[in-house]
Amino acid sequence: APSGLPKDLVSKNLPDLTPRQFLLAAYDIGVTEAMIMGLIGNDEIAMIEWKHATSIKRSHPLVAALSHRMDLPPEHLDAMWLYAAS
Repeated sequence: APSGLPKDLVSKNLPDLTPRQFLLAAYDIGVTEAMIMGLIGNDEIAMIEWKHATSIKRSHPLVAALSHRMDLPPEHLDAMWLYAAS
C-alpha cells in the first residue's frame, strides 16, 4: 500500500481524478467509455453523475458499482487509480 497505509485504507486516500485521467487509465486496461456507458444503461441518475462529473472520486458509489460489474477487484482499481493520478 502506498505511504505505508493499510490495504483497506488505500481506496479512501486516493486523489480525485479528472474524467480524462480516469478514461485514459481505463482504456489502458481494456475498458472503453462505450463499455462504461453500456454498464450504466438506462440509469438516468448514474448517467448524469457520469456525463457531468468534473472530478471522479475513488469512493463514489458509481465507481464501486462499475468496477464490480466489470469484475475489477478493488486492489486493481486502486492500482489503476494511482497510475492515472501519476
